[in-house]
Amino acid sequence: MDMPLIRAAFITIGRNLMLVAITSCVAILLISVSPINPVNEFLGGNLLSVSAEQKALIAQHLGISQTPIEQWMQITQQFFKGNLGQSNYYQQPVIDVIKERAGDSAKLLLSSWLLTLLIGYSLGLLAGVKQNTLWDKSLQNLAWLLSCLPGFWLGILLMALFSLQLRWLPISGATSLHETSFTWYSSISHLVLPVTTLVLSGIGPLILHTREKVIELMSSEHVLYARIHQLPLSTLVRKYIVVGTVMPAVMIHFAAIAEIMSCSALVETVFNYPGLGNALVNSARHQDGALLICLTIFSALSIAIANMLANSIQRFTQPSTFQS
Repeated sequence: MDMPLIRAAFITIGRNLMLVAITSCVAILLISVSPINPVNEFLGGNLLSVSAEQKALIAQHLGISQTPIEQWMQITQQFFKGNLGQSNYYQQPVIDVIKERAGDSAKLLLSSWLLTLLIGYSLGLLAGVKQNTLWDKSLQNLAWLLSCLPGFWLGILLMALFSLQLRWLPISGATSLHETSFTWYSSISHLVLPVTTLVLSGIGPLILHTREKVIELMSSEHVLYARIHQLPLSTLVRKYIVVGTVMPAVMIHFAAIAEIMSCSALVETVFNYPGLGNALVNSARHQDGALLICLTIFSALSIAIANMLANSIQRFTQPSTFQS
């Protein structure tokens, strides 16, 4: 096997593991300096109803009586043993919280990721092929506008219009409260607004990136040669433009997974969608240390894997980039 390739793989894995460790340490430090009192949150504000000894026992039970280093070591040991601890906010094991919400988050993230890639790439391809036309200028303005708008604000606008004003779509949740069994229609209808919000928040950079790549490729020698020989535009786009621009779009979309996940957490909170992003926000608000650390590690691992995939795509599609 290629030794430089193996060495690069080990270096990448080592960097990403270091990223996960540093991220978990920073999360614990932020919890320790947070002005929120976990004991007060646990008691619901009734601090005067318990004695000082009982408060100390509750603090010990919550794990906040330890130093940040001791908390990190304990949580890390439990994590590798498969014991993720107890969620104080949800009053159940962390692993159960993750199992209950992972499916809904996977549906939201996967559908929005794929739709963002498909729509963003298609519109960027259209803008590049129609360079300096009304289509191009309109799509550029749309991309810049969507890139500047906060995702949660877009979600609130869509909720106000389609849920409160028109009453076409449900306002929150993953299923309707009156339903006793799972239905595809209900699941999809609850996904429409969160997915639309994430897609609108993410297509801007893809449109602009794909447009630049298409324009660059359209001015290359082999494409100009094909155009001189009057190759039909549809054939030119299919055989040259798409082949040369789709993988860079996929690569940059993988690299943007951190922005997608952070936006997803806000969108889940806006729509009260029962996913891991909503659980992450609640764990931070209520200083649920065990759940917050596990979700932070899970998010960091997901971002690391996505970055490694983006790096692999670039390595195999653009090997000259890695040559010294």
